[in-house]
Amino acid sequence: MSKKDSAELLISSAYLMRDGEELRANLEKVINPSLSNFTPEQATSAAKLLDSICTIDPSEAELKREFAEEVKSILSQHFQPKGKWDSTNKI
Repeated sequence: MSKKDSAELLISSAYLMRDGEELRANLEKVINPSLSNFTPEQATSAAKLLDSICTIDPSEAELKREFAEEVKSILSQHFQPKGKWDSTNKI
């Protein structure tokens, strides 16, 4: 990622984090543009990182867990094998 792209992402993230409700309401819209840059391994790593973050500070744990589960669901849908009924490859 270029420095310009990194800066734009940081600015966008800072804006969205100020209004958490907007981020939660548009989570898929926010995440979708970046999904093509992820490998399945990176998606799995991101999901594990979210789980770890949820355990760091127990305050508002339920809200954090819901957010993490929504992100993991989006990742899982994107990286689910196409045309297979096998659901063992979940993120």
